[in-house]
Amino acid sequence: MDRYVDELKFQKRIIDEVHELGGAGWKNSNAFMSSVPDLFFKLKDEPDAQIEAKSARPLLKSQIIQWKTTPLQQKMMKKLDEAGTVTGVVVVFGEALNKCRVGFFKNYTTLNVGMEYVFDHFVDIKDIKPKYGSIAHFIHHEYRRQA
Repeated sequence: MDRYVDELKFQKRIIDEVHELGGAGWKNSNAFMSSVPDLFFKLKDEPDAQIEAKSARPLLKSQIIQWKTTPLQQKMMKKLDEAGTVTGVVVVFGEALNKCRVGFFKNYTTLNVGMEYVFDHFVDIKDIKPKYGSIAHFIHHEYRRQA
């Protein structure tokens, strides 16, 4: 069976990078609020961010990639966005954390995309640090670009 990047390891990498940059961040875990996005982080000179993280996988026997957010998650992210918080879905696709592609989508609904879309709209993780500085900076960049 094919293996894909573990979502929790991806989340940890984002938060570790935020801490290395002197920012604050953590994984949100509240059993009483299932709609809260996975991660909170704040970088110096950037607005706070509440981000849902997803590990994308191809649908069975197809070239279609899918990630899902629940209606409650969509509602919460819409409210956060309207309140001025950077929010959306950061998606990782690949077999290993050092060999994957990362995309960020301000549109927080469930998406089904083709493989070509992944290569056109996702960035190789090896290119993120030299170009953006961190995954968190990449998220901020893409959030502004998609505004």
